Amino acid sequence: MKEACDSRGPSFGVVPAALAIAVLLLAVEARAQAGGAGKPPARKWVSWQLQEENDFLAPTDGDDEFYTQGLLLTLDRHPDATPKWASKISDKLGKRLFGARELSPTFGIEFGHYIFTPEDLDPTELQTDDRPYAGYLYGGLLLTLTTQDQMAQQIFELQLGFVGPESGAEWVQTRLHELIDSREPRGWDHQLPFEPTLELIYLGRRRFGSSYLDVVPHWGGALGNVQIYANAGFTLRFGRHLSGFPVLLNRATILPLKDDRPDWEFYGFVGAEGRWVGRNLFLDGSTFRDSHSVDREPFVYDLKAGFSLRYRSCRISYTAVRRSQEFDPLPMGRTRGEHDFGSLSFAVDRRF
Repeated sequence: MKEACDSRGPSFGVVPAALAIAVLLLAVEARAQAGGAGKPPARKWVSWQLQEENDFLAPTDGDDEFYTQGLLLTLDRHPDATPKWASKISDKLGKRLFGARELSPTFGIEFGHYIFTPEDLDPTELQTDDRPYAGYLYGGLLLTLTTQDQMAQQIFELQLGFVGPESGAEWVQTRLHELIDSREPRGWDHQLPFEPTLELIYLGRRRFGSSYLDVVPHWGGALGNVQIYANAGFTLRFGRHLSGFPVLLNRATILPLKDDRPDWEFYGFVGAEGRWVGRNLFLDGSTFRDSHSVDREPFVYDLKAGFSLRYRSCRISYTAVRRSQEFDPLPMGRTRGEHDFGSLSFAVDRRF
């Protein structure tokens, strides 16, 4: 285990750092508007999704521990407003991945904020046998290739962000706990230090089945100084008027509605995912500096169940998740390594 260090990092603060990411994404958006293919549609941004993941939303215990908070906001452009450079990439990737099948490419941006803590929030000293305190703030660019029949999809993502005090994780958790009159997290002085991050993520998936029952296998991976992993899993859905793709954890799932899609859609689902993990900054510690770390488990799996309800352009989804043990040995006094949390997603997919 690495030694703990002063984790205050640079003093430029949360807001300027977050603004730097926002300015970068806005610059990309401005170039996208200038380089759009053809006449832009009246509605350039057609979809948004807000996804909240929290152990408070778990159906079992709701204590803050391990992966305790995740917030993701995603915005997608109209396919006709896809910038030229993204369209060129889509054409090349589409021919390799889908052959001659007609595609509907979309370009999007997202913002994410995540908080990780040890099991016990009371101690002020470093807990060497538990995972580090850590916060992660990032902005991302998304390129999604979906077949016209919405039966296959490939998602490519670039994330730029940072870990450390500048992420604002300590402030968010402390203020929230004050608001709900919960125990104060007292160990944030030992959080992971500042580190800029770059992450490339890929996800592929395909539907098999009918409008009442289908199975959607998915596969992918990530490469960067945040995480390195390869993953594969599936979601089994059962309900009425199934369409598009199921909501996944920490991932945008946005498909603008087709005119022939029924107004109502409802389904329940179960699923699983396994990941081979070669690196996890939130367990392995900082890449370039000494920091607190724990021994990461090389294989992790998630089990999930939930439901999704859509009426016209609005959708709400809930997922209950059980994650397997992520590091070893366990903190003193803990008898199981699994961790439960819930995910709640709201989305608006506006009609063309």
